[in-house]
Amino acid sequence: MKQIQHIVTTGRYTLPVSIFLTIICWVIVYFNMPQLEIPEGTSYPFMQSFRDMLPDWSLRVLSLVCCFMIGFFLITLNNYYAIIRRRASVQTSIFLLFVSVCPVLHMFYPTDIGIILVLFSIYNLFKCYQQQKPTGYVFNAFVFLGLGSLLFTPLLWFVPVFILGVGIINKI
Repeated sequence: MKQIQHIVTTGRYTLPVSIFLTIICWVIVYFNMPQLEIPEGTSYPFMQSFRDMLPDWSLRVLSLVCCFMIGFFLITLNNYYAIIRRRASVQTSIFLLFVSVCPVLHMFYPTDIGIILVLFSIYNLFKCYQQQKPTGYVFNAFVFLGLGSLLFTPLLWFVPVFILGVGIINKI
């Protein structure tokens, strides 16, 4: 069992296979559910005019691109800060496969951009660790978190967590 886990974790084909399966799932969902609608209560007013301007397929492609960008930033964060001790792409593969089997997530939401902004914010928060003057990185972290909260308001709940994180990192 441990050898199978090691092969999957460090395998060079795990991420390409999951990307291929993700694209296949998105194409299958597009052709089997062409009239997929966004659930009621999750639409933002400014997004309605955005959705009216673009065709349905382009919104799905935009959502797929956002998912791939999120996966890329997850891999980058892991490799740069060694969150998982080896260069693993398993977390991104699992993320892509979970998103691809949930057809409701194939539509473009403003939260797709919000998640990317939160990842930028976390990157800047990690960047301020053991810096003499981390003010710029802390400012950038809160700017990205604020921009993300404009797209998805509950992200404001992360502000106290970030303040605690900055205090612990820099031992205020």
